[in-house]
Amino acid sequence: MKYNQDYYPIEWQDEVVDQDGQVLQEGTLYDQENMNRMEAGIDLNATITAVALERARGTRGNGLELEKWQKQRVQSGEVEIVNADTNLYFRTSDPYIYVSVSEFPQHNAPNYSVATEIIEGDAGLIGDIKVYDKASNGFKISYTGSASSAKIRWTLVNEKV
Repeated sequence: MKYNQDYYPIEWQDEVVDQDGQVLQEGTLYDQENMNRMEAGIDLNATITAVALERARGTRGNGLELEKWQKQRVQSGEVEIVNADTNLYFRTSDPYIYVSVSEFPQHNAPNYSVATEIIEGDAGLIGDIKVYDKASNGFKISYTGSASSAKIRWTLVNEKV
């Protein structure tokens, strides 16, 4: 709807008459011009509201995209690997754990790095820590030693995001 004049609010007035029927105050005219003016104002308000909502939605979307980008680039966590094999001399496999990164998958897997650090456990008995089977939704961490368990902090760094 288009209104040909700049919109400004009108202060509507009631018609006031005394007990003898004399008009003490003229009321605002209820006519086509004033009603079209009001409709144009309502339409303008709806348009401004729609633009404001779209900008807010865009701002929120930008924030979520930034968070996604940051978490795809650097993620970290802690895991505990328990050696379920009771015979510590002859094992059929190294103890491992699968680390899931499904919330923000890595699109260029396996071309990302994972740094590890021992938090708890005897470093001499843990042996080497290996990161392998890197995929977009996670990776595996294992150790080669004879420790009964190890708590490891991992940090995924993806420089290509």
